[in-house]
Amino acid sequence: MSNREKVLEEIEEKMKEWKVPGLSISAFTENDFWQAQLGVREVGGDPVEAQDLFHVCSISKFITAALVMHLVDQGVVQLERPVNDYLVSFKVPDNEWTAGQKVTLQNLLAHQGGFIDPPGSYEPIQSGEQIPVNLDLLSGKTAYHAKPAAVSYEPETQFSYSDTGYSIVEQMITEVTGLNISSALTSLVLEPVGMENTFLWSAMPKGLPMASGHHKTGEIVTGKRAVYPNESGAGVWTSSEDLGKLCIQLIKAWNGSSEVFSERSARKMLNAFGCEPAAGLGVFRSDSENGVQIVSNGWGVGFQCQVRFNPERQTGTVVMVNQDPGVPQPESIVGECMKIVEQAVLN
Repeated sequence: MSNREKVLEEIEEKMKEWKVPGLSISAFTENDFWQAQLGVREVGGDPVEAQDLFHVCSISKFITAALVMHLVDQGVVQLERPVNDYLVSFKVPDNEWTAGQKVTLQNLLAHQGGFIDPPGSYEPIQSGEQIPVNLDLLSGKTAYHAKPAAVSYEPETQFSYSDTGYSIVEQMITEVTGLNISSALTSLVLEPVGMENTFLWSAMPKGLPMASGHHKTGEIVTGKRAVYPNESGAGVWTSSEDLGKLCIQLIKAWNGSSEVFSERSARKMLNAFGCEPAAGLGVFRSDSENGVQIVSNGWGVGFQCQVRFNPERQTGTVVMVNQDPGVPQPESIVGECMKIVEQAVLN
């Protein structure tokens, strides 16, 4: 039995323990790319295949940040400039907290932009409702963000994980490109990277193979899939292979060999920023004896996933499951599978 067959056997046992219906993984080194799918799209349904789409929830922020870095490389925007320089339809209101430090793109991407999401905001859209217009979210005209976006602390003085910040980034993207967020994502990231199986929910072609979400007990979630109001922060559906492709391009960029992203932008994105050493731009990071480790997590109704890669060793892993296991990735099947794959495949 090969090493990889043993890995799959171990993962199948973990899936039984956690009652996970389906899983998709990819792992890569400088010279090798491996992927595997196990289980089913939904309980009692068809097997998971390589092109099947999983909801990656907040990993959407990782992809959105990559889009912004591409705009930086093109000279369209600058990370250090006030985001209001690029906004037209919505402006971040000036107040006491912005007197000394304006809100910039980089502190929004690193969740240090001064925004604290209101309790109960950005919950899944109710059945029968449409995804709200992003400008309405920022203006406080929807139940998903019930008051206008406003700065609540001086930027870069604290870390507060914020979907509002990414809604502002989305507004900026659409206004500087003249494209809707789906078209901007496709032309600036997905096509250059070769991510053919990645879509926002609002632009999802009909008939694509998709996983259904499940509760930790194994039941299918209501409506099979949750839809979130903030597309740039939680609206992406993709495959483990496509996420691996994005990681590989950023690894190449870090090492000066990407045709999509510059080395300068990759290092800016993946290094620590501001007041939180664990925060990069759209990612989380840590330093270890093996070098820099980059992480992006997604966790929502019916799904959990994680991306983890080391740009110095040029290795990485993607794990996606169509179940909410009820605990964070380090404690869940996602973290357990990460360890199995990294120890057996990447070492």
